[in-house]
Amino acid sequence: MKLNTVEAVKAAQNQRGGIEIDYLDDEIIQRAIIPINRMMDFSAR
Repeated sequence: MKLNTVEAVKAAQNQRGGIEIDYLDDEIIQRAIIPINRMMDFSAR
């Protein structure tokens, strides 16, 4: 596991580097959004 540095986070925010995740297809991403949204809804209560 790599260490996240301030520079790495800033580069990722500006889309100038960082790790690119290209191994997830759209179906997996859409399925992953469901529990994430549930957690966000739960934490908003």
